[in-house]
Parts: sequence; C-alpha cells; structure tokens
Amino acid sequence: MCYGSKAARFVLGRPLSSPAVTFSLASLFQELNERFFGGRLPRYRVVFSSSQRTSYQAGAIRPEKRLIQVNRIYASSLERVRRILLHEMCHHRSVGHGKGWQSEMLRLASMGETWAKEEIQAYRGWSRGKVMKRLRKRITDVVADYAGRGLPVRFQTVVRLLAPEFGKSPSELVRLAPWLGSAYRNEVKAHGPGPSRIPKRPRAN
Repeated sequence: MCYGSKAARFVLGRPLSSPAVTFSLASLFQELNERFFGGRLPRYRVVFSSSQRTSYQAGAIRPEKRLIQVNRIYASSLERVRRILLHEMCHHRSVGHGKGWQSEMLRLASMGETWAKEEIQAYRGWSRGKVMKRLRKRITDVVADYAGRGLPVRFQTVVRLLAPEFGKSPSELVRLAPWLGSAYRNEVKAHGPGPSRIPKRPRAN
C-alpha cells in the first residue's frame, strides 16, 4: 500500500517523484486514526523532522500545537514510520509512558499490533526504581565533571557517554528516559554556563 498526494509525497523523509514509492503522512495519520481510534483524534499536522535537539528521538507529539514529528533518521521504512506514528498517537490523552499510554498500546496489541506489547515491556523496566536514580546521578556527575574543567557539555555528548553504561544505544536511552533533556538542563543551570542552546524538555516519544 502506498500513500501519495501532490501536496506532500515522501519516502524516508525525502520528496520523491515516483508515486509508486511515496506516501503522505497526512493520509497515513488519517487511516490510522480511522482504523485504531475510530476517527476520534483531532486533526494533527504530521511532519518529518531532523532537528539536532530531537536527533535521538524517533518521534514527538505536541498536543497543544496539534503537531506530531517523525524523525527522518528513523524513517527507514513505511512500517517503521507507521509504528512511530501509532506510538505518538497513543499519547493523545497521556504525555508520559504510564498507565494511560500503556492502556492505549495494549489496545493496539489486541487489534493485531503485537509489537506494541513488546514496546510496553521495554518502558516498564525504566519507569522507576534504582536504574532511574543511577541515571540521574550519572547525569549530575558528567555535567559537574565538565563544568569543573571549565568545559561546556552538549546534551548529545552526555547521552553518548551514558548510553554504553546502561547497555543501550543513545536513541534507546532517550526513548526509555524521555526526561533526560530536562534533567540535563537543570544540571547545566546548577553547575554554571553550558552550551549556548540548551534543549527544551523532550516531549513523549
């Protein structure tokens, strides 16, 4: 199945001329809304994004702006884009990855989207407990170390340093701990000047 429109045709986040291999994010959102949410979700503007701040996030939703972003870096196939979009759509009533989001994802799993249950399990182990406390402490340690040497530290640098410690890739770490950007910003403020552009608090992904 392919999705095409004269207004917006994309594959892997790039405009293409062949309608046989293109799809419209707006059309995909509309189809998923009808199939899995009974058309109840309000209309969202869905766009590809490759901003530096969200380079480790596969997607982000901003309900107040009726906006969903899909990171083109992770748009390796139509199925991948579809899963990212469904993940974000499940945040329509719940910003975090708590019971509200998990309930929506379980509903998708019951409708044949078996990958949704696996994604829930990945988040459950990271929602609370010793792992989160250790990760927060390590963020403090890294930022304080750089500040003590008079060096600014970028958010991407912190993520790259910590990801191997927790057995995750940088993208997985940010996905499982979406509060990382906020924690980083607070530590930079506490320990002195940092990079000129501090990332805003990441939205749910």
